Amino acid sequence: MQTPRHIQAFMRHAGSFPRFFPFCRESRNNKMSRTRLDMGPRITSFFQRCADAQVDLIEWDHPLLARLNYPLVVDKDYTFLVPDHALPNATAAATESGLPVADEGLRRGYSSEYCSNARRFLLGDAISEYHRPPVLVLAPLSWSGISTRDLGRLPPTAERYPTPVQGLSVYTASLPVACAALVRILSSKSLAWEGRIRIESDLRSLLGYNFFDMSKEYEINYEVDANTMTPEDVEGLRAAVSTIKSWPYPAQDQWIKDALEEMLTGEMTGNERPAERRGLRL
Repeated sequence: MQTPRHIQAFMRHAGSFPRFFPFCRESRNNKMSRTRLDMGPRITSFFQRCADAQVDLIEWDHPLLARLNYPLVVDKDYTFLVPDHALPNATAAATESGLPVADEGLRRGYSSEYCSNARRFLLGDAISEYHRPPVLVLAPLSWSGISTRDLGRLPPTAERYPTPVQGLSVYTASLPVACAALVRILSSKSLAWEGRIRIESDLRSLLGYNFFDMSKEYEINYEVDANTMTPEDVEGLRAAVSTIKSWPYPAQDQWIKDALEEMLTGEMTGNERPAERRGLRL
């Protein structure tokens, strides 16, 4: 099914966002993309120390988005949510593995980097003055509002995580859980506007690529067609909304379904906070 015009229009706008962050989407095809400083042993040491300290890691940002059907190429960065009580141990594991702390001035790009309590570490050198170095980002799980009972553990053979590390526990989130988390984060009054752009782009990308055919997103004249809905568009929207309404959210999170529906139908603008729109305080 084709993507509704207003979703495609936003996606076209959001698709330009990573150009300001060359470490993200378009730069993955850069043939010069390489890391001069080999940090492999250090990131493996970090994983081993987390395993030894029984620190659970929850994949986030691009690795999670790619697992949930958003066609991103995941490269040298690692971003995790960590249960709040274990964040000090995870931070110590990174430091003890020899990973240098990232300077506060290092520009942000991934959603987790807009969390005020996130910890960032360098995993290598920048490949050019236009790229930032690869990073390890650790953010508290409470920032997302995700409960550990809503997560699924990845198998030891999962790609991207070193299989030789015994006892390493890496978890992932389903599409309903990830979407709910992004809606909650968008509702935060303390979130900077750059963070809102990044997170809303991630959320709309998840909705677009999971419910609609995004293969022709660059073939539409958005100035002409952005407000045009074909019968196929209407039927596709109904099916998407029906699926979201079937997601098993607890009673206190039913408002999130309404927020996602309004994003799909274009009722919610990018300047509105989902919870505040409903008079809720998070």
